[in-house]
Amino acid sequence: MAGSHDREGQPGACFTAAEPEAASSLHTTPCDFARFLCAMMAPGGGSWQLGMESLAEMLKPQARLDDAVSWGLGWGLQTTNQGRAFWHWGDNPGFKSFAFAFPDLRAGLVVMTNGDGGLTLWEPIVRTIFDGDHPAFAWLAGFYGVPRLDAVP
Repeated sequence: MAGSHDREGQPGACFTAAEPEAASSLHTTPCDFARFLCAMMAPGGGSWQLGMESLAEMLKPQARLDDAVSWGLGWGLQTTNQGRAFWHWGDNPGFKSFAFAFPDLRAGLVVMTNGDGGLTLWEPIVRTIFDGDHPAFAWLAGFYGVPRLDAVP
């Protein structure tokens, strides 16, 4: 496992959750998370695949957060002129991650960093690959109480 780093790039303690929980104890690799995103974009009937009904429920808006962003079952949802997208972020001490996908385009990405400054990379990477407006980042900035993600203390 990669070692963590604080905002100044100094090595930090390895984060481990006190008890297993959905919010902080999932440990995976970027490749395995990307495989999961692929499975979400290509549901099927195999025993290891998500079924169409399960996927539809996961990606159905359950709560509207603002005009552009909703929350599904565990996933942030946005719709732009590029289509529907789903996303999720991870924020543990010394580790930051972001997963983002357009299911209709069958395209997505996973960004994992081992530094507290890693969340400043999410938006530039997504915008490099997927042009256009991505309301997820405005919502996340509001969640952190800052004007932009690169302003997170």
